[in-house]
Amino acid sequence: MSVGFGFSFGDLVDAIRLVADVVAALKDSTGASTEFRELMTELYSLEIALTAVKNSDLPEPSREFSAAKQAVGDCQACITKFLVKVAKYQQLSTGHLTMREQILAGHSPVREQILKIKWAKCHKEDVSQLRAKLAGQVTVLNLLLNVIQISRSTTANAETDSQLKEQRKLIGEVHDRLERSDSDIQQLLSKIESLVTSPPSYGTATAQFSFEVRPLRLLGAPIAPDHVERKELMNSIEEALLPVSGERQKIVVLQGMGGIGKSQLARSYATKHQNTYSAIFWLDAKTEQSLKRSVAQIAEQIPLPDVLDAGRRIRHGEAGFDAAANAVFSWLCLKGNTDWLLVFDNVDRHQSSEDQEHELRETSGSGIAAYDAYKYVPEVSHGSLLITSRLSFLSRAFGATAIRVEEMSPADGIHLLSKVSHRQSDEPGMDLLVKLLGAYPLAVSQAGRLMYEMQMSPSKYLQQYDKRFKTLLKTRPEAREYHNGSIDTILGLSYDQLVARNASAAALLILCSYFDNSNIHYELFQAFTKARSGLLFLLDDLPEDPQMLWISGLSHNWLTEICESEDTYLSCVTSLHELSFVRYNDRPDSISIHPIVHEWSAHYCDNETKNRILSTACNLLAAMVPQIDPEILGLAHSQIQPHVDRLYSLLPADLSCISASINSILAIASYYEAQGPLERASILRNAAYINALARFGPDHRCTLEACMSIALAKFEAGQYQEVLDNLKEKEASYCEIDWEPSLSRRENQALASAAIMGLFALCYQELGRLEETRGILTTLERLLSELADTIVFPGVSCVYFFLKFLVNVLSTEGEEEQAEDTANSIENLEQLLKMIEETKIWPKSLGSRLSMQATVLSVLGKHCRWDGNNFKAQVYLQKALDLYEQLNGPSSPETL
Repeated sequence: MSVGFGFSFGDLVDAIRLVADVVAALKDSTGASTEFRELMTELYSLEIALTAVKNSDLPEPSREFSAAKQAVGDCQACITKFLVKVAKYQQLSTGHLTMREQILAGHSPVREQILKIKWAKCHKEDVSQLRAKLAGQVTVLNLLLNVIQISRSTTANAETDSQLKEQRKLIGEVHDRLERSDSDIQQLLSKIESLVTSPPSYGTATAQFSFEVRPLRLLGAPIAPDHVERKELMNSIEEALLPVSGERQKIVVLQGMGGIGKSQLARSYATKHQNTYSAIFWLDAKTEQSLKRSVAQIAEQIPLPDVLDAGRRIRHGEAGFDAAANAVFSWLCLKGNTDWLLVFDNVDRHQSSEDQEHELRETSGSGIAAYDAYKYVPEVSHGSLLITSRLSFLSRAFGATAIRVEEMSPADGIHLLSKVSHRQSDEPGMDLLVKLLGAYPLAVSQAGRLMYEMQMSPSKYLQQYDKRFKTLLKTRPEAREYHNGSIDTILGLSYDQLVARNASAAALLILCSYFDNSNIHYELFQAFTKARSGLLFLLDDLPEDPQMLWISGLSHNWLTEICESEDTYLSCVTSLHELSFVRYNDRPDSISIHPIVHEWSAHYCDNETKNRILSTACNLLAAMVPQIDPEILGLAHSQIQPHVDRLYSLLPADLSCISASINSILAIASYYEAQGPLERASILRNAAYINALARFGPDHRCTLEACMSIALAKFEAGQYQEVLDNLKEKEASYCEIDWEPSLSRRENQALASAAIMGLFALCYQELGRLEETRGILTTLERLLSELADTIVFPGVSCVYFFLKFLVNVLSTEGEEEQAEDTANSIENLEQLLKMIEETKIWPKSLGSRLSMQATVLSVLGKHCRWDGNNFKAQVYLQKALDLYEQLNGPSSPETL
């Protein structure tokens, strides 16, 4: 039976309405669930096919137009035949009205009659036959559509590509709708009716099924009104995520420490490109529960009525959220739905499901369990994901592009501070304050807000910086701007996670906060191992490894293990880097720490623990200062000075509470004596003496070492009489100490006497008391012969005075007097130079080996010139010059 075909589709509308009545009647009958759904499948297919034919805009007359008329007529014939079969069971009391007129009049005779018939007796077979015939007709219509599309593709390739994309979207829509509940089926039938009765759409080849979700609602995303866009980072994100691909899923991880601006950057990108994506959803991934809830809430935004209640809200209970989340994932996976963007915010506790044991360990940190966030990524080859995380390894776990978010540029930091504080960006102190805060966005924003509220200038804030730092750490930002709390809170959460992952790494972070933050390297700990083993013969009263009681599972020998094994050190560094506490420098074993993290770590402990850690840091630095032996340690002054200065800045007012090795404090004092400022050297020497006196008593070796060190400083300051007075009181005590265990008691006494008398002779010489000087020289000559068989210099500071006295005497006497015994002086000096060069263990108390060599070489050059051997003099003086330049630079007084 052929039916006339025109753009009004009146007869076809009759058929669709009749089928709707039949379906409604069948739905009210029992036992029809399976057949009903199978029939609805064909009806959905019929909807797609009819809609496509309706919008095909076929030219009349044409072969395609005629074929379409025939196909639609056959469909209507199938429906009419079915209705005739239904009518044979009951007479339809419709009078003289036609079927179409009855429907338009509001009567539903088919529905009234079919409701009286039991499904088991009459309709099951009829519906099955109708479904089979409709399936055949739908196939014909689809083939026809394919022919039409192929025909058009030969003349309009661009239009064909668009049609194919829309066809995929239509198919995806069909699959999606087949999953919906029975309550939505009547709505679909109404849509079929509306599509058929509406005027045809000219100029489009396929139906448009939109997956757009509007307006943009970033539920839960932080809002910072003073946000400063960071163009380089934005460009990096755009390069990684754009253009949107329907063939490949794109994932980007923004990684960096908490408060560095990752979430604001993600929000800025989503807002900027909201028209690029069909839908954008913000997910709170701080915990697995919050992530699951965020995914489920997308069902309300789309919306997905199957999983919502009458108020278009997710149904109550865990089952309701699970159903909603599953529905969302199904929606994201639909074919054609390729242009969505998911933002996973704060994936900071990811743990692969394969490592359950480690996951349980992490739970013990702060009570927040780690979870496998990857299982919440839709398993499709389309869509885009933007993830924020403090975990540096997350990009590998997700197969994502990693973009490291560091501190702001100085210019951006000043701009942010200016916006928040409402002050001019060129005000004095703005740049310095941003530098102190490490251009850390959260800290800069908090400082700016405090400046605004208290009407405080940058200069005034800088004056009170130390006092206000703790306030800055604990001040909570506005919740709408940042959800994770204060700087102290976010760093504390990450630190709890670090403790659970690697206890030694957590302890190492605190220890490193007492060094300079820009260049922490393994040599710091390697040098300490050498010193501790006795290679440098430096530390004689080392404390145990500092214990940090709040770190559960921390080994009592954690620092020793780090110092003795570079692998252990690197493992700790890896853990620190994974949680964004440190960053790698150019060298693989060299790291740096952000200034805010650095200061936060230094303030983390109570005062008693701080002093223990400070003492340990002092011991470590004492082992690496170049005045011990730069040839062994290979460390330049420029590498060491920042660490020494940082340590000094943290020393408490009461230095007696520092339990570091006395020799360590003296070593750092000697460093400042050589490099300046001298007042620091004096303060540290006095601290060492007070500390040793309190810990060991007046006659202990460490106390006498400190006393001798102070005497040297006074001598250099020209306080010769004070040196004599102090040393005369200690002379007997010096001679009772076994300075060098490898020597006999008699040899130790001789060494101590030589040291005391050497310093006495220097003081008498400077005071002009020449007779007393000559008497001491005679005694020193005898002592020198007794010590001639000593192989190495003992590790006591008194020897330094003896050697310095010897060199001083040989270098300061007049040239005429030196000329009389030049050959003997040259021989003595060359023997001394050989001893310095061949000494295997060079104690810190003798000062720098290179400095001593330079001094002796310089004196040797003078004596060779006096002896007339200018060539030899030139060789010695050139060697001395090279050493002075190496030690002090080309413009130092010694070099000049």
